[in-house]
Amino acid sequence: MPVSNKPVVLITGVSGGIGNATARLFTANGWLVVGTVRSVRGRVARVDVQPAEMTRPADLARVVHHIERQYGRLDALICNAGYALLGPLDTLGYAQMRDQLATNVLAPAELTRLALPLLMKCSGTAVAVSSLVGRTGLPGYSLYAASKHAVEGLYESLALEYAAGPVRFRLVEPSGVNTAFWTAIKRGMVRKASTGELHRMDTPPNRADHNLTAEQVAAVIYRAACDRGVKLRYPVGHTRRVDLAKRLLPERLYRRLLHRFII
Repeated sequence: MPVSNKPVVLITGVSGGIGNATARLFTANGWLVVGTVRSVRGRVARVDVQPAEMTRPADLARVVHHIERQYGRLDALICNAGYALLGPLDTLGYAQMRDQLATNVLAPAELTRLALPLLMKCSGTAVAVSSLVGRTGLPGYSLYAASKHAVEGLYESLALEYAAGPVRFRLVEPSGVNTAFWTAIKRGMVRKASTGELHRMDTPPNRADHNLTAEQVAAVIYRAACDRGVKLRYPVGHTRRVDLAKRLLPERLYRRLLHRFII
């Protein structure tokens, strides 16, 4: 089995947005990048592209096996792939909610589980891309927020489970990022959200104070993956301020500020 003399990173969802920017940054810094995509129609320069559907465990196992066979090591895992299901809860169907949790929670949990043996050999780092809504709920974001809260709980627990071991766990928590992610959101199928409901869950890139770029988030992901310390959370953009307000302010005042500046 060959062993690469360069560090290897697996990044899910590299066809665009944060995943693509992260793949380019790791490549520029001398890493070998293995990236998953749902379709191989679009190639990614200097990336070992592997087609994989995140909700198919066999696809995830195949990608990890490919890395072990081809490179013999895995120094970092970046769980980035996911999507947002938006809408008031009564607009969402059960199948939609199940798919949201399967993609955003079970897939990174399974991929992390599969990658752990290789990460342990390399004293590697697992990074999950969370969100501002992993720290606070927002109207119309109930299932998406639930999925990101679950990822936060997953990686916080793993950081404690493996505190004495060689693998580090990180959570990168951006606020709104101006990428095509927001053009691919899914809406409820049970009923159509009203104009007022849609206004209340206005997507972050449409707001002047929520304009992070994919490159800004990628830089934090790279820093988190290379950090040898014990830090778990890496807030980006407005996440730090929102979390600080949530922890320090009385609930009523926090909600008032949230409605004024975020909603």
